[in-house]
Amino acid sequence: PLAHLETTFINWHTSTSNAARINYLMNPQVKRRRPYWVFDATMDDSTSNTCEACNGTILPAGHRWFLTHTQPLHHRCRSSVQGVTNRRAEILGGSRKRAPSSKKTAPAEGFGRQVLEAWEPTTEHYPAGFKPAKRPV
Repeated sequence: PLAHLETTFINWHTSTSNAARINYLMNPQVKRRRPYWVFDATMDDSTSNTCEACNGTILPAGHRWFLTHTQPLHHRCRSSVQGVTNRRAEILGGSRKRAPSSKKTAPAEGFGRQVLEAWEPTTEHYPAGFKPAKRPV
């Protein structure tokens, strides 16, 4: 039971932190400075075959491949997506024109999907007259 709870927490933490990272990387100002995303797996003896096959994939920011390859890709996934500059993309091997397509890169069932619903704050549970701060555009 404790191992299950720990795995659930790790999956939740990975999912929420990567969702926040994707939200940040999708900001138009950030996309201009970091027009590429790279799949970054923690490479060691515990790395899954899926993450190893995806590691180093560099595609334009927001590429549709990332819609199904956003971490976690499986239980206890330690990978992430990083935004990189044009120069860094070239240093890492250049951008790929096509996403890797292979059974090796398929996430486990129920994993790898981006959360696309926009979150909007609500003031319904706050005192009358409360005004939220304006979000940057």
